[in-house]
Amino acid sequence: MTVVIDEAFLLKCLKNAHLGSSICLKNFQDKQNMVASGTNYTSEILRVSVEYDCDGEVLQESFVVKVPQMSPNYEFVNQFGFYDKEAYMYNEVLSKMAKMLDNPPIPRHFFTTESETLVLQDLSVQGYVLVQDKALDLEHSLHVLEGLAKFHAASTRLDELDPNILVDASRETIGTEGTLFLVGYPLEKLTIVFVRRKVSSWGRE
Repeated sequence: MTVVIDEAFLLKCLKNAHLGSSICLKNFQDKQNMVASGTNYTSEILRVSVEYDCDGEVLQESFVVKVPQMSPNYEFVNQFGFYDKEAYMYNEVLSKMAKMLDNPPIPRHFFTTESETLVLQDLSVQGYVLVQDKALDLEHSLHVLEGLAKFHAASTRLDELDPNILVDASRETIGTEGTLFLVGYPLEKLTIVFVRRKVSSWGRE
């Protein structure tokens, strides 16, 4: 599938975020790829900044849009419902955990009619920085550990309040009885099939 991130797409997201309000999209900036090539194995992750009018008030928003990467990985990942589970986690699970925490670094999920597509709040607006291939200093490492502790405490409490909330999202789809099987193939055979398909496509992509 191909997702077109245009004015109509963004307007739907904004209208769903402001139900009952009058929304007019004034401007949006070009999409910016947030990750380097080779590090996005299943999705394209883009940053889109928008300016819009909401009931006469001019507002700005920065979205992180995650769309499936159209590659051989797509078929492999999609058959296990990974994209749908990720959307469920943001919309149903993480949103409830966020209410238990004080200003948690959990992005808001914006509803979209496009399946397998995530539209999230851009936390860089709040000063968060994406760190890749770089060690953290002690101060930031302690912040991370403290945040993880609170995060897991919230997930434990949510499970106590609603024991069924993670049943579908946590159901095992790959491993069974200590052996990995995917769509009827042992993992090692599927890996060979995947590599053969990829090599056979060289020169035609």
